[in-house]
Amino acid sequence: MAQGMCFWSRNAIRSCPKCNDVKPIIVVGGGPAGSNCARAIALLGYPVVLLEGCLARKTQQIETCSASVRRTLENVCGSLPPTVLGDLDTFHSTWGSSEPEARRFHFWQAGSGARISRAGLDLSLLDAAERSGATVLRGHRARTGRSEGADWIVAVENQAGTFELSGCFVVEAMGGIARSPFQPGNSRIFTDNLICLSADIPDIESDNAIAAVEAVPEGWWFTTALDGRRTVSMFTDADLLPAPMAWRDWFTSVLSRTHHITSIIPNAVPKRIVATSARTSVRRRVWRNSWLAIGDSARTVDPLSGGGIGRALEDGQEGAEAVFRAVVKGETATLRSFAVQTVERFIQAETIRRLYYCNEGRWQFAPFWRRRVEALTAASGQPITGPDA
Repeated sequence: MAQGMCFWSRNAIRSCPKCNDVKPIIVVGGGPAGSNCARAIALLGYPVVLLEGCLARKTQQIETCSASVRRTLENVCGSLPPTVLGDLDTFHSTWGSSEPEARRFHFWQAGSGARISRAGLDLSLLDAAERSGATVLRGHRARTGRSEGADWIVAVENQAGTFELSGCFVVEAMGGIARSPFQPGNSRIFTDNLICLSADIPDIESDNAIAAVEAVPEGWWFTTALDGRRTVSMFTDADLLPAPMAWRDWFTSVLSRTHHITSIIPNAVPKRIVATSARTSVRRRVWRNSWLAIGDSARTVDPLSGGGIGRALEDGQEGAEAVFRAVVKGETATLRSFAVQTVERFIQAETIRRLYYCNEGRWQFAPFWRRRVEALTAASGQPITGPDA
């Protein structure tokens, strides 16, 4: 904050730091939403502590993003190494037809999209937050939090034990966990049962890799590659899977019946299958007093329509500005607006999701697709089928 300037108002959550000790804003979770939020708060001139539970990411999944999101990432992190970010010029989609459609980023957006190592990106975003002035505590996990008057007392666990951290506001960016350590009674509303089975396989052609999605009767596939590794993911409903001990055989069998994905990675036999929840959900309450949920902590959206990294970065920036105005100026209108907008964006993503699934009409009687047609019918009040139904 520039010398001589004071933004604090009489109604602010915290008094002016020139007069009293200021307790920091605590951001919990070092993914794209949490890191960008902490970075933005630090750049606004308020003390912020970012708690990131993991010292190293266990999963090494590779994701994709659009050209506009890539530019945002490069503005936040600076130049990213080729082990973290690679060009993505064309995206292939086998959806509604057995023939893949190629979509070039340069045609519909200015510039290339990107293939991204999530583990490397998360570390880069943590570093960016630290460079901006945020206090980043790696390997520190928030276990519980309680509100005491105008303060939050957060129990933090690290390798040495547990200690308490006091702050004036908590921003929760811990991902799509069902139970919040700060708002334990604030449950989530789930709208599907989607799960992702993912494998990591070697790919010597990854420098020239494409990204692709392909619909199959059991659900849909996604694949892309970077730095000699390829992520292959299958999205289906959890109750349609066999027992976990049979996942690997089932995964390989369904993969072998794809048309386009299997041509990219012929004879792929994954050594290990990792299952993660991909359920669409929204928290019943996004904001309350001096607590705010952002990113996947607020809502999780089907990867088919969710915007992923870009949505998280946007949440982090906008959430930071809303929290800063509440803490410094005592203005809660921006927080309320952010919470309402979060729900509105969730509803919009739900609409897009239903329309995307509707465009695949080849297997409308297969359980996975029938459920999505029924959900669209229930939402619209009239039957809607895909173009090839």
